[in-house]
Amino acid sequence: MSIAYIAAQDEIFGIANAAWIAAAEAQTLGYTPLIFFPDDEQPEPPVDQIYSEVNYANVKSPQASLGSSNGQSIYEDTALLTLKVYCPKSDKTAYRSATIIADAVRNAFRKQSPSGEVWFRNQRLAPVDGNPTQGQVNVVITCVYSTIK
Repeated sequence: MSIAYIAAQDEIFGIANAAWIAAAEAQTLGYTPLIFFPDDEQPEPPVDQIYSEVNYANVKSPQASLGSSNGQSIYEDTALLTLKVYCPKSDKTAYRSATIIADAVRNAFRKQSPSGEVWFRNQRLAPVDGNPTQGQVNVVITCVYSTIK
């Protein structure tokens, strides 16, 4: 019925990480594409390889109910998860591989969360153009969960 902010974030990151690792291994790239989460120390990005940067932010948290008999209220939190997947344009197969990995991550969020407390909406891929040396495709997921305070 409710989940704490950090527990929801951990669950969401866990889904993304597991899907990323499984999809990346299936591509047999000869290396393991890195995925950087917000609390990771990030070295210089490996611009000659596929890698991802994860962004996570709560975008709204309105009160969904008045206080109960014990004085607690329910809040419906909406968060936006974005995986920015980068690949070198110098490798002609990298963009396809990056898109396949990104699609697998998106599809992981088309299922129920392990706890059943987080719901996923608007799962989409969003290609980004404009960098002359790197391709980019974003995985964008809207995550919704309730907290009680």
